[in-house]
Amino acid sequence: MRLLLLCALAACSFGCTAQSVTGEINGEPVCVDFVVGKGGARMKGSLKYPVQVGIIEDDEPRWERVLLGRRTANDDKSKFVIPDTDETYTVRFAQCSNAFAPRPVDDTTRSTDVRGTYRCGEAKVYKEVPLEIREEDPSSRVIQWEAPPEPACWTNAQPGTK
Repeated sequence: MRLLLLCALAACSFGCTAQSVTGEINGEPVCVDFVVGKGGARMKGSLKYPVQVGIIEDDEPRWERVLLGRRTANDDKSKFVIPDTDETYTVRFAQCSNAFAPRPVDDTTRSTDVRGTYRCGEAKVYKEVPLEIREEDPSSRVIQWEAPPEPACWTNAQPGTK
C-alpha cells in the first residue's frame, strides 16, 4: 500500500512539472573574425562590450547568459531554456561595463561560461521586453535581439588603437 502511495505521489509530481523547451534569440549581431597588429594575428570576432540577456519571472532570473555575438551568419543562434507553460516573462537586456578581450582564432575557449575567462562587471539595463510563452507553440519561444547602446564589434586594428 505504501509503495502504491509513493508511486502515485511521484507520478503527480512528474505530471505537475512543465517540460523544459528551448527557444532562440533572433538578430544577434555577427562579429566577424579580425586581424590585429603588424604580425596579422587572427582574432575571434565578438562584441567589444557583450550583452547580458536574462529571462526574469517575478524579479527572479529564470535564465541568464552573456552574449558575445555570432562569428558568422551561419553560426547557430543563441538558445535559452524555459518551461513549456503559458506564462509571461520579462526579457532584460544589459550591456556589460567591461570590454571583452578577444582571443586568437586557434584558442578553443571563447565561451563566457568558462570560469575566470570574463567578468561582465556592472551590466547596465538598456531594454526590457515581455516574452509571452504559449504552451506547445515554438513561435512564442523567440527573443528578438535589442541592440545595445555600444553595439560595436572588434575590428582590424593596429597596436595601441582601440
